[in-house]
Amino acid sequence: MIAMDIGGTDVRIATISFAAAGNLKIGDYKTHPTPGIQEEISSDDFFRTVARYLHPVLDRSRLLGCCFSFATAPKADKDA
Repeated sequence: MIAMDIGGTDVRIATISFAAAGNLKIGDYKTHPTPGIQEEISSDDFFRTVARYLHPVLDRSRLLGCCFSFATAPKADKDA
C-alpha cells in the first residue's frame, strides 16, 4: 500500500507492507513541501504536484491511503 499524509508544511509518502508475523514494514519514505504553502496555487496545480510526488512509487501498489493533517479551530457549531 502507498500511504500519503498531506500536512501544513510537508507531504509525506511511503510504501507500507506487513510481514507474515504482522510486523509493519515502511519503505520508500520521502517528504516533499506541501504545494501552495509559499503562494496560492490552483487546485489543478496542487493535484498535479502531488501526482508528481507519487509517481516514483505508483508501481509498488494499486492501493493508496491519504489523510490531510491541518490544524483547525472548532467553530461555535462544533464544526472545524
